[in-house]
Amino acid sequence: MSSKSWRWSVAIALFALLACTLARAQSGPAVVPVAAAQEHLELIASTFVLEDRDGTLRLEDVQSPALRERFRQRSTRIGMSASAFWMRVKLSNNAARDLNRWFDSGNWTLQEVEFFAPDAAGHYQRQSASSLAPFAARPLPTTTFVFPLTLPAGQAVEVYLRVRCTGYVGVFARPQLWQQHAYEAEKAGEKIQWFVYLGMGGALGLFNFLLYLSVRDPNYRRYVYSMLAMVSTVSMNAGSLGFAPEYLWPTLPFAGQLAFALIAFPNVFFPFHFAFHFIGQYPSIPRVLRAIQICIALVGLLSLVDVSRVLLPDMVPSIVAQGAFFLAMTFMTLLMLGVMIGNTILVLRGSRRALWMAIAWTPICLAFLELTVMPFTHAFPSRTHAMWASAFELVFMALALADRINIDRKTREMAQAEVVDVLRRSEAELEDKVKQRTVELTRERSRAQELLHNILPVELAAELSRTGSARTVRHESATVMFTDFSSFTQAVATMPADRMVSELNEIFAAFDDIADACGIEKIKTIGDAYMAAAGLPLPCADHAVRCVRAALAMQAFLDERNRSASFKWGLRVGIHSGPVVAGVVGKRKYAFDIWGDTVNIASRMESAGQPGKVNVSAYTFDLIQRDFACEYRGKVAAKGKGEIDMYFVGAAISPQVESVPV
Repeated sequence: MSSKSWRWSVAIALFALLACTLARAQSGPAVVPVAAAQEHLELIASTFVLEDRDGTLRLEDVQSPALRERFRQRSTRIGMSASAFWMRVKLSNNAARDLNRWFDSGNWTLQEVEFFAPDAAGHYQRQSASSLAPFAARPLPTTTFVFPLTLPAGQAVEVYLRVRCTGYVGVFARPQLWQQHAYEAEKAGEKIQWFVYLGMGGALGLFNFLLYLSVRDPNYRRYVYSMLAMVSTVSMNAGSLGFAPEYLWPTLPFAGQLAFALIAFPNVFFPFHFAFHFIGQYPSIPRVLRAIQICIALVGLLSLVDVSRVLLPDMVPSIVAQGAFFLAMTFMTLLMLGVMIGNTILVLRGSRRALWMAIAWTPICLAFLELTVMPFTHAFPSRTHAMWASAFELVFMALALADRINIDRKTREMAQAEVVDVLRRSEAELEDKVKQRTVELTRERSRAQELLHNILPVELAAELSRTGSARTVRHESATVMFTDFSSFTQAVATMPADRMVSELNEIFAAFDDIADACGIEKIKTIGDAYMAAAGLPLPCADHAVRCVRAALAMQAFLDERNRSASFKWGLRVGIHSGPVVAGVVGKRKYAFDIWGDTVNIASRMESAGQPGKVNVSAYTFDLIQRDFACEYRGKVAAKGKGEIDMYFVGAAISPQVESVPV
């Protein structure tokens, strides 16, 4: 054997020895002596358990030598299982007289409970109870399933308890032996606690409902819903201490099974719904909020499985319902942890309401955690922890709502005082603001008017401001000018975009100045084309002369610029005279434009021209021939217009034609 294998063998042996030692230390005596003066006796440690997987074994079977050897000492809090379990306890009466005792199973939720004890002749008698039977059918009118037992004087007897859960809660038992008066006293004390709890819950619910009717604050209504859900859950489950079957549905046990399953979802939904709206800051922690919402939804879905088990027992196996119940309890635990984490985060952020909620929910979260963890530890939690933790939460949240009222009242008073101060201060400020705003509006109106003049002719801008619209006018005699740069497409392909825009901006800005100086109206720019007109919107007799003079000035500007510029521009100019229609178009972005065949022919004049030249039609030539020397080009083909007589404009010959500074 290798050294490593030897070490593992020793470790396993020591572990087994330790386990056996612990098992012996925890196990109770094989025979439990019962003294005459003993009022209560716990039998868990002395109980031997046998699992009946099929649930078919009889008393004779488990008493047989083969099965008797299979009884083992183990926890009687078994948990989720569809099996039946036989529990055997041996009791010894050393007294000189018979002792009458009550054998308590410690459970009120199991569907199958059977108790076997020998009579005076030694024959075993069977007694049974079930949560599916009416309360009056129990052997004794007790909260848990209790069976009368007589222990013969000076003898030892074995008793058997068979339990099985065909529902969804799980299997657990807590075998105990009571004297009748001790059991009744114990349950009387628990009953008083439950009634006090119900009274407290009812009083708080009624008080807060009346407050809701008075102030109409939905938080009080949500508190009442939360209180009803919590009190109902506690009353139907652990907090009721088993009194629910006696007082709520003594003749309708089916209603108890169904209510137990139905209450799970309201128990998690309404309290969190109240907390969510009361604190009002859970959206600021979206991950925690999403996790809580998922847990609530899963609890609701899993509770439907348990409801289906009650309504359709043949369709849903008990082990499936028990698994759903276990998962629901797990998600409820995660929900509680999520709420505690969320409240802690909000408390650290300074939320006063979250602090109230954290204090109120801590006991109920711990009690619920105890109920969830106990099945894994095989221990039995206190039956009153959940009830009084719930009572603490109800009282503390009622105080939190009262604190909220007080804070809201102080906040309103401070707000009213602040409003008065603000109103007093704002009276003087308002007058100053009105004056300041009046000045600003005047400036804005002036800027808007100036901007409108930059977009539209002054006359049309004034008409638009005055009437809200501008009339469309036909001008029988006007001159239209188009300019375009030669080889612009090649320049765009080789020149950087910012450089191109800078060049065009500089040139068109100069063209605008020339147009203003010559008295013509800029219409628009289209790419590298510049369009202007004269004789509109106000008619004038020398509209053709104005356009030609502006065109020559633009050519002169480019010639001067090209002497020093790195990129040389060639400009074609085309001019034609005739009738046009002018008007303003657009709803939000106004634009002044002209239409007509005169515009089309002017465009053809430009495209048929040459760089550095001003090309005019015969109609324009007739209007400028006394002022400018022109060179006849003959008939030149124009796209879509056939052959048109065209002229290149030369130098000015009339002394009335003034030069334009470049």
